[in-house]
Amino acid sequence: MKRANIHLPRLTGLLAAALCALLLTTVTTASDAPRAMTPQLEAICTAPGVARSQALNVKATPLRLVAIGSSSTQGVGASRPGLGYVSQLGARLGRDWPAGTVVINRGVSGNVLSDMVARAPRDVFALNPDVVVVQTGTNDAMQNVPVARYQRQLQRFVATLRARHIQVILVDNQYLPAQVGSAEYAAIQKATHDVARLNHVSLVSRYGLSEAIQARTRLRPGDLLAADGFHPNDLMHACTARAIEVTLLGTVRAQPTL
Repeated sequence: MKRANIHLPRLTGLLAAALCALLLTTVTTASDAPRAMTPQLEAICTAPGVARSQALNVKATPLRLVAIGSSSTQGVGASRPGLGYVSQLGARLGRDWPAGTVVINRGVSGNVLSDMVARAPRDVFALNPDVVVVQTGTNDAMQNVPVARYQRQLQRFVATLRARHIQVILVDNQYLPAQVGSAEYAAIQKATHDVARLNHVSLVSRYGLSEAIQARTRLRPGDLLAADGFHPNDLMHACTARAIEVTLLGTVRAQPTL
């Protein structure tokens, strides 16, 4: 699919929020329900490696997905509950997965990877998912978790998931302007990418997606963040949901018997 070339003026954070509101259209009257992307927002969220397939070839069985992570997964930064990336992912899959989907949010604000691993028996394995989205890295970097320990924990967690025949999608660090150039932040980021590569599991790079959006649209780094300057805003939550769905559907097409 040909990627649209979007050229936008540099925007303030308030104007970026207004842009997101205009590009998202309400599909239901519920006050906290997810909203569908317009073609313009689809184009903004398209990045190299996550171009959406024209023809979807999904499994003819229901999909059960668990998203485990920290505050971004919980939905912090979104202007209302239905605009967190997990809610938007559920809405997208509800439209694009004909056999039906169950999407379960297990995000807990403040969690580092070791917290997620500790609660995985209850919040992941007991739910019998087909797919697990693991959003990780940002808090570990911010809390100075040793990189070697983080990578060992993530490696073991991914291996355990795969041993249970669960498809894994890793989601890496949020792009934070204050952390650009931070060796610790970059090292945790690299560890997440290395685990994905070595274990042949899918990776959605929020960091890379943010960079691509900024380069193509001329949005400033802060225009993808909420007012706190740390969490993703509605636009970034929407783009994250899209990238995960595209990755999932592409993986299913490539590995239908996984």
